[in-house]
Amino acid sequence: MIVIDTGPLFAIYDNRDRYHDSVRQYLEQMRPSISLSPYVLAELDYLVQTRFGAKVELSMLNDISNGAFVLESFDAKDIAACIKIIEKMNNQEIGLTDASVVHLAARNNTNTIMTLDHKHFNPMRNSKNKPFKLVPEQIT
Repeated sequence: MIVIDTGPLFAIYDNRDRYHDSVRQYLEQMRPSISLSPYVLAELDYLVQTRFGAKVELSMLNDISNGAFVLESFDAKDIAACIKIIEKMNNQEIGLTDASVVHLAARNNTNTIMTLDHKHFNPMRNSKNKPFKLVPEQIT
Protein backbone atom coordinates (compact mmCIF):
# COMPACT_ATOMS: atom_id res chain seq x y z
CA MET A 1 0.00 0.00 0.00
CA ILE A 2 1.16 3.51 -0.80
CA VAL A 3 -0.40 6.83 0.10
CA ILE A 4 -0.62 9.29 -2.78
CA ASP A 5 -0.32 13.06 -2.70
CA THR A 6 -1.98 15.54 -5.07
CA GLY A 7 0.98 16.13 -7.42
CA PRO A 8 1.25 12.63 -8.90
CA LEU A 9 -2.51 12.36 -9.26
CA PHE A 10 -2.64 15.65 -11.10
CA ALA A 11 0.20 14.45 -13.37
CA ILE A 12 -1.91 11.42 -14.30
CA TYR A 13 -4.71 13.65 -15.62
CA ASP A 14 -2.44 16.22 -17.28
CA ASN A 15 -0.67 14.55 -20.20
CA ARG A 16 1.44 17.70 -20.64
CA ASP A 17 2.79 17.50 -17.08
CA ARG A 18 6.52 16.72 -17.04
CA TYR A 19 5.87 13.86 -14.58
CA HIS A 20 2.93 12.33 -16.47
CA ASP A 21 4.90 9.49 -18.07
CA SER A 22 7.00 8.73 -14.97
CA VAL A 23 3.97 8.53 -12.70
CA ARG A 24 1.95 6.40 -15.11
CA GLN A 25 4.90 4.09 -15.71
CA TYR A 26 5.49 3.65 -11.98
CA LEU A 27 1.84 2.85 -11.31
CA GLU A 28 1.60 0.44 -14.26
CA GLN A 29 4.77 -1.41 -13.25
CA MET A 30 4.15 -1.56 -9.51
CA ARG A 31 0.34 -1.81 -9.49
CA PRO A 32 0.21 -0.81 -5.82
CA SER A 33 -2.89 -0.45 -3.72
CA ILE A 34 -3.23 3.32 -3.44
CA SER A 35 -4.63 5.07 -0.37
CA LEU A 36 -6.25 8.44 -1.10
CA SER A 37 -7.02 11.12 1.47
CA PRO A 38 -10.33 12.94 0.99
CA TYR A 39 -8.34 16.19 1.29
CA VAL A 40 -6.04 15.15 -1.55
CA LEU A 41 -9.16 14.37 -3.57
CA ALA A 42 -10.66 17.79 -2.84
CA GLU A 43 -7.42 19.52 -3.82
CA LEU A 44 -7.16 17.42 -6.98
CA ASP A 45 -10.79 18.04 -7.92
CA TYR A 46 -10.29 21.79 -7.68
CA LEU A 47 -7.13 21.70 -9.81
CA VAL A 48 -8.57 19.42 -12.47
CA GLN A 49 -11.89 21.26 -12.71
CA THR A 50 -10.35 24.74 -12.90
CA ARG A 51 -7.62 23.77 -15.38
CA PHE A 52 -9.32 21.19 -17.60
CA GLY A 53 -13.06 21.55 -17.05
CA ALA A 54 -15.92 19.29 -16.14
CA LYS A 55 -15.22 16.53 -18.70
CA VAL A 56 -11.80 15.68 -17.23
CA GLU A 57 -13.10 16.24 -13.70
CA LEU A 58 -15.91 13.73 -14.26
CA SER A 59 -13.46 11.22 -15.76
CA MET A 60 -11.27 11.55 -12.67
CA LEU A 61 -14.24 11.20 -10.31
CA ASN A 62 -15.43 8.14 -12.23
CA ASP A 63 -11.99 6.56 -11.83
CA ILE A 64 -12.22 7.07 -8.09
CA SER A 65 -15.81 5.89 -7.81
CA ASN A 66 -14.83 2.77 -9.77
CA GLY A 67 -12.12 1.88 -7.25
CA ALA A 68 -8.91 3.07 -8.92
CA PHE A 69 -7.85 4.31 -5.47
CA VAL A 70 -8.84 3.46 -1.91
CA LEU A 71 -10.68 6.59 -0.77
CA GLU A 72 -10.12 6.74 2.98
CA SER A 73 -12.60 8.03 5.53
CA PHE A 74 -11.70 10.71 8.07
CA ASP A 75 -13.33 11.51 11.38
CA ALA A 76 -12.61 13.83 14.30
CA LYS A 77 -9.87 11.54 15.65
CA ASP A 78 -8.12 11.63 12.29
CA ILE A 79 -8.28 15.43 12.26
CA ALA A 80 -6.80 15.47 15.79
CA ALA A 81 -3.92 13.28 14.55
CA CYS A 82 -3.38 15.68 11.64
CA ILE A 83 -3.28 18.63 14.04
CA LYS A 84 -0.44 16.94 15.93
CA ILE A 85 1.47 16.41 12.68
CA ILE A 86 0.98 20.06 11.67
CA GLU A 87 2.11 21.22 15.13
CA LYS A 88 5.17 18.98 15.01
CA MET A 89 6.10 20.19 11.52
CA ASN A 90 5.11 23.85 11.98
CA ASN A 91 8.40 25.09 10.53
CA GLN A 92 7.61 23.24 7.26
CA GLU A 93 4.33 25.11 6.69
CA ILE A 94 2.35 21.97 5.93
CA GLY A 95 -1.41 22.00 5.86
CA LEU A 96 -4.19 19.52 6.40
CA THR A 97 -3.73 17.84 3.01
CA ASP A 98 -0.07 16.95 3.58
CA ALA A 99 -0.75 16.03 7.21
CA SER A 100 -3.54 13.71 6.08
CA VAL A 101 -1.10 11.91 3.77
CA VAL A 102 1.35 11.37 6.65
CA HIS A 103 -1.47 10.27 8.94
CA LEU A 104 -2.77 7.76 6.38
CA ALA A 105 0.71 6.31 6.02
CA ALA A 106 0.74 5.69 9.79
CA ARG A 107 -2.83 4.41 9.84
CA ASN A 108 -2.12 2.00 6.97
CA ASN A 109 1.25 0.97 8.39
CA THR A 110 3.14 1.98 5.25
CA ASN A 111 6.29 4.00 4.82
CA THR A 112 5.76 4.74 1.12
CA ILE A 113 4.35 8.04 -0.11
CA MET A 114 3.92 8.92 -3.76
CA THR A 115 4.58 12.64 -4.05
CA LEU A 116 6.27 15.28 -6.14
CA ASP A 117 6.43 17.61 -3.10
CA HIS A 118 9.83 16.66 -1.76
CA LYS A 119 10.24 20.04 -0.06
CA HIS A 120 7.55 19.13 2.46
CA PHE A 121 7.87 15.35 2.65
CA ASN A 122 11.67 14.89 2.80
CA PRO A 123 11.98 16.34 6.32
CA MET A 124 8.96 14.42 7.64
CA ARG A 125 9.33 11.23 9.61
CA ASN A 126 7.01 8.30 10.10
CA SER A 127 5.70 7.12 13.46
CA LYS A 128 9.01 5.28 14.05
CA ASN A 129 10.98 8.50 13.37
CA LYS A 130 12.30 7.15 10.04
CA PRO A 131 12.19 9.03 6.72
CA PHE A 132 9.46 8.13 4.27
CA LYS A 133 10.23 6.33 1.03
CA LEU A 134 9.14 8.82 -1.61
CA VAL A 135 8.20 7.29 -4.97
CA PRO A 136 8.65 7.02 -7.82
CA GLU A 137 12.38 7.24 -7.24
CA GLN A 138 13.31 8.30 -10.77
CA ILE A 139 11.61 11.68 -10.29
CA THR A 140 13.15 12.60 -6.95
